[in-house]
Amino acid sequence: MNIEIFEIYHDGLKEKPLPMRGRGVAVLMPVTDLAMALQTARRMMDFAGMACRIIIAHDAVRQGFIKTANMMAAALGAEFVAYVAQDALAGKDWLRLAHERITSAKAGLCGFNDGKFAGKLATFGLVRCSFAEAFYGQGRIFHEAYRTHRADEELTWLAHLAGQYCYAPEALLMEVDFRMQRPINPDDTKLYLARKPLFPALARSVKEAQPALQPSK
Repeated sequence: MNIEIFEIYHDGLKEKPLPMRGRGVAVLMPVTDLAMALQTARRMMDFAGMACRIIIAHDAVRQGFIKTANMMAAALGAEFVAYVAQDALAGKDWLRLAHERITSAKAGLCGFNDGKFAGKLATFGLVRCSFAEAFYGQGRIFHEAYRTHRADEELTWLAHLAGQYCYAPEALLMEVDFRMQRPINPDDTKLYLARKPLFPALARSVKEAQPALQPSK
């Protein structure tokens, strides 16, 4: 296991990570505070409980969490991607437990225990890339029009509606944020509300197109 750091520039990535060719687990952490991110990533690595690559993407140009996550996911091409943040606190075996859950359930998205939403929303999640790509296109794990918020909420809803969501309550990954509420990007909220009526049809089309992913009875 190792921690890799990549810098985001206005014209993209100067150096790209080695591709994973549809195998393995990558942990993607778009960040703006590199010192905090390194501290977080070291704990994640020590507590992962399984082999993985932890990718820190330093968004110095402030292009946004979603664009950065999609950029790195496309460059890596892993089988599974865990999307996390620079202020996340990982519990023991956080990644192994989620990976075991998503593989045994044959699901597309597994929510971590964030200590807040009790699995109803995958604020941090382990996503099967082929599942997300069925909605968003090759190399994308989120809808590209979001900037910082609501993309995780959309992905969670689509996974629920497609019968592809699971939750790993033992897999602790909490956001260390002492604010009771945080500001939400209004444009992201507007986009989410505009797209929400489309979710059932989108989920139905993916459910029909990917029968092999349906959970075993």
